[in-house]
Amino acid sequence: MFVSYFTPLAVRNDPVGYQWVLYKQLQDIGSDNLAFLGDEAYLQDPADRVAGGHPSANPDWMQRASYRLPSLGALRSLKRFHIGGHVTQAVLDQRLGPNLAWRQIMRVPHQPLVALIRAGLSALQRQGEIEAILAWANCASLRVAADALDIPIIHCELGPTRAPGFRPTAYVDFSGVNGNTEAGLRYARFAAEGAALQSRTPMELLQALGWSGVIGRPTPSHETGLALQIPNDSNLVAYGNGFDNFELTQFARRTWRATELLMRPHPGYPVLPDPDIEIDTSPDAASFIGRAKRIMTVNSSVAFEAMLNEKPVVMLGECPFAVGGIHPRSLMPRVDAKSWLLWLNYICFGYLAPYAWVFEPDYLRFRLSRPSEAEILARHISYWG
Repeated sequence: MFVSYFTPLAVRNDPVGYQWVLYKQLQDIGSDNLAFLGDEAYLQDPADRVAGGHPSANPDWMQRASYRLPSLGALRSLKRFHIGGHVTQAVLDQRLGPNLAWRQIMRVPHQPLVALIRAGLSALQRQGEIEAILAWANCASLRVAADALDIPIIHCELGPTRAPGFRPTAYVDFSGVNGNTEAGLRYARFAAEGAALQSRTPMELLQALGWSGVIGRPTPSHETGLALQIPNDSNLVAYGNGFDNFELTQFARRTWRATELLMRPHPGYPVLPDPDIEIDTSPDAASFIGRAKRIMTVNSSVAFEAMLNEKPVVMLGECPFAVGGIHPRSLMPRVDAKSWLLWLNYICFGYLAPYAWVFEPDYLRFRLSRPSEAEILARHISYWG
């Protein structure tokens, strides 16, 4: 069976911030093959989520993420081990700010949490063999406990391409998501294997990933476009290398005048860090990308879309595809053009997985069998075409 784990900490002021993930897991994996490790608030009646207007019960998101609300009986039928929020309260009290506490939980083991996770996994093991733990955010305590019991962790997360503009992708990583990923190691393994991969042009990659917009290269009106992010996203909280939206704009202002910059706020957080920079009001990220000669961001997924559009990208934080960007000072590419194209193809067809598959037990078991990079590529390309 698979164990679904969520750290008992209110992320973005929501104690069940990953509720939709559990609903999707329960639908696709089934209660017979799924157990739950975390705060039992996640097992509350879905009718309460509807009544409270929780994002997990939003019909538009449910359609895009392709899941239905489960019955209360299905949730309650899960094998479970409760880990309440009290275990992370000491970290919150010490760090004061919720984001600072979350950053520490992601990066530093908290021994009381390690002990509870290990106890929970041991209890669930007595009810059936655990094939893997499914996690949607990094947690250093989970890593320590799982390693002690020799249980693999599959980290999953929404990928950089999403509906409705693209056929959606997802991350499937045995090391971490956003930061501490295995992207670099896997590309090195791909290179060492000498696996065959016919490079497609960026335009062909856009088409394979289902881009539904216009493909072209409009004349840029600005030197650099700044792609902002939600401040309490784990990308910035734990893996920004000290950069946030404010530091991003300050760094850009060292090189370019405000009139040479274009700033695109994240649609979920319209707060602006610099009133002197023009605000982008384009209907989508692709239009924004076309308005600038290059894109600069901490680690927004807009960077990946910019690469698909052959736009130079400065990435200041940790990210699985940061190596494909340009140097923040010299603005020169980190790799030569031929190597860059092969790497981009690998990221599209090797590292990223189809979102449609990351909840499927057969695919998860395929990845648990530790296939070669050639085998992963072949399976993924069978989906993308």
